[in-house]
Amino acid sequence: MAPTLVQGPTRYSLSRLQALPEMCRRPLRTRDPLTNFNVFAATFAERYPSFQSRTVDWERTTADGRDRIASGEDLFK
Repeated sequence: MAPTLVQGPTRYSLSRLQALPEMCRRPLRTRDPLTNFNVFAATFAERYPSFQSRTVDWERTTADGRDRIASGEDLFK
């Protein structure tokens, strides 16, 4: 039986994969910090449902962050 994680009314059933999916085993296509930031921002916007209820202006937040990225080191600040 797969482990189950219960958080409030949501129930998650977890199962271990035999190996990482092919996409996860591919090398990074780019090390460009701005490209990686844009992928992060788009993915987070697609997957995080609570921006509106938490009054987060994600477009403004990412635009402000994007303006401060000049190097890979900046990306992690």
